[in-house]
Order: sequence, then C-alpha cells, then structure tokens
Amino acid sequence: MKYLFYITKKYSLSIIVPIIIDLQKRDFEIAILCSKKVHNAICEIPFYDTITKFTTVQDAIAYNPDFSFVPGNSIDYRIPGIIVQIFHGIGVEKPAHYKIRHLFDVYCTSGPYVTTRFKQQQKRYKYFEVIETGWAKVDYILDYKLEGDYSDIADKVKILYAPTFSNKMESAGDLLESLPTLLYDDEILYVKFHELMDSSFLTVLEDNDNIKIIGDEDITKYLHLCDIMISDTSSVVYEFMLLNKPVVTYRAWANQDKCRNILNVGELRGALDDVVESREQYVKKGNEFLEQVNPYRDGKISQNLIDSVLELKRSGILEGRKKPANLFRKFKTWYKEIKKKV
Repeated sequence: MKYLFYITKKYSLSIIVPIIIDLQKRDFEIAILCSKKVHNAICEIPFYDTITKFTTVQDAIAYNPDFSFVPGNSIDYRIPGIIVQIFHGIGVEKPAHYKIRHLFDVYCTSGPYVTTRFKQQQKRYKYFEVIETGWAKVDYILDYKLEGDYSDIADKVKILYAPTFSNKMESAGDLLESLPTLLYDDEILYVKFHELMDSSFLTVLEDNDNIKIIGDEDITKYLHLCDIMISDTSSVVYEFMLLNKPVVTYRAWANQDKCRNILNVGELRGALDDVVESREQYVKKGNEFLEQVNPYRDGKISQNLIDSVLELKRSGILEGRKKPANLFRKFKTWYKEIKKKV
C-alpha cells in the first residue's frame, strides 16, 4: 500500500506524525507532497529524513498512491487513489469546517458533534463516506514529552495566548496592546501567532522577561508548558483542553460554555483570576464538551484511522462512486498552472 500526505501549511506537520509512525510499523510506503516552503521546513526535521518528498503534482500522480491523507481543505483533483480528509484542526465552530468541496472520498471526523453534521451531508451527496476516528493530532499531543529545564520559571504562572487568524474571529486586534498591562509580576505570557496571521500584528508586542514570542511552528510544547490559555474561536482551544487545563476565550462564536468566555477586553484580568481560582470547574466543563468533540484519548486514533480506511478499500464500497464535476475548482487548478508557466 502507498500513502501520500498532502501538506500546504507547516503547522500541519505535527498532525501527521502519529499516522506516519503507525504506517512505518506496518512497512507501508509513505510520501509527502508539499509546497516548497513546507519542503524547506521538513528538510530540517530529522523525523522526515527517510520519507520520500515531492514538490510537484506530477511526481505525486506518478507515485500513484492508494490513499492520500489531507490535513487541509483541498487537494489537486488529479491525484489518484482514495482521498481522505483528516482535518487541520478541531474547528467545530467554524462553518468552513463543514463545507463540502467535492474533493474527498472519506471524512475522518473527530467526534459525535462533527460526525452528525457530516452524516447529514452524506445523505445529500451520497458519494463519500464518514468515519468517526478522532483527530489524529490528539495522539501526538497526549504522547508528547516536554523536554528541557524550566526550573527558573517553575514558580511563574505561564499563560499562552494563541489567537486565530480569521478577520472575523481574531482577537489580536482587541487584546494585544492591553495584554502587557494585565500581567502580574509572577506571570509569563507566551504568544503564538498563527502561520496565516496578518503581519501587522507581529510588531505590536516586544519580547521581554514577561512576554515571550513563540517562533516554533509546532505549538505542542507550549500546550504542555503553560497553565492557562487565552484564545478566541481557534481550534487550538480544544488541544489545550485535552491536557485538563482551563481556557479563557474572547468572543467565541459558539459553544461559549465550554470554557470562560468574555465579551469585553476589560473582563480579561478578572477571567484569568477566575479560572485560576475555579480551575477544576472549568476543566470539568472542558472535558464534558470534549466528549462530543473528540472523546478518543486512548492514543489509538491513528491506528484506528488507518484500519478504517483499509477496511473501506477492502470492502469496495467506494467503487463506482463519482464526485460531482466540480468545474469551478478544476478551473482554479488549471488557471494556477497557466499563471506559473507565463
């Protein structure tokens, strides 16, 4: 069996790690098709040294994968095999999370909250399958080992601010300037900007003893290091909650009761104090919601995902099914190629 991973964003690399590890145990062939920007990042990570890497669609087509796993919203329609959507986050509040782009044969959903929505659309479109496996990155997060000596900040409360990039949902425009004024002397603020964040935000804060700007692509280290998270409608909220830690959200679009949500900047300091004082209450709320969003925390999501798609292929249930013509997306693909050649 041949497996292809289609990666366009560097933050997606941590999502595929546990899947690759399981595939390697089974001695399956693995390749990654990625943009040149992502390729440069991969080449600096020893984990990917032995894995075949492509930067052109033509190479991926020639590779002729049995399955293509996509932690993103799109893939070139010409790539053969069964196309599997494994998602780039648990962004269950975002409408785009449920958009059917007629590119995927299989949707591997994170939990009942998401599965129900995709099952409804499956009844309408009929050509794809929906399998509830859990989100693969959960295995990576829960298995992650925090390395390094942090004894110098052991007595500090470590706060992680990780906003989304979406213009409609981002909180950085409102919160960034006020954050330094809210910190107590025994607190450190770690700030992780999204890869797609508007560059104008990147210069608002300065790195100092109490504020650390994270340059790492992978946020997982800081999920484990920090005690509290501040965010908005970013799916990273659920990643933090997996570790039984409290979150303060700013104007979350939906499911506001999963953590401590605020509507005004002036409420932030009080909300931080509240989640410290009532930590167990907010951890409990987070866990209750995770049971609907991603209840699988046994470290076997990637294993079950691979088993499920293999069984799907063996069953032949997808044979003969055709996706819609999808001419608009195909035209966009052709247009991009023409522009590159001009």
